[in-house]
Amino acid sequence: MIWTSCATKKATGPSYVGKWKYEVPEMPGGDNTGVLVISRIDDAYKCLAITGYGNEQPMDNFDIQDGKIIASYDEQGTPVEVLGTIEGNTITGTITELGMTLDWSAIKVE
Repeated sequence: MIWTSCATKKATGPSYVGKWKYEVPEMPGGDNTGVLVISRIDDAYKCLAITGYGNEQPMDNFDIQDGKIIASYDEQGTPVEVLGTIEGNTITGTITELGMTLDWSAIKVE
């Protein structure tokens, strides 16, 4: 599972901009960790994931509204859906790919 960069609609509310250390535990093949970079350009959030292997992946269809993350992207022809809830400096949510749903979490580090 690879995280990916994204533009969204008008962004309002608290600042979600920064670096978030993420983890997807219990993945087949081992835990997936990395850094999720959320930025804001004009009226849109963008998201870039830097995997634990150093790969940078853009996330398509990324949006944050009222502390809720809704994103989807295509990973080598496979659709992936990402949902999350931001509460303070933490994010918790799920990733769904190939009918398998896994939990993920992140902590704001910058």
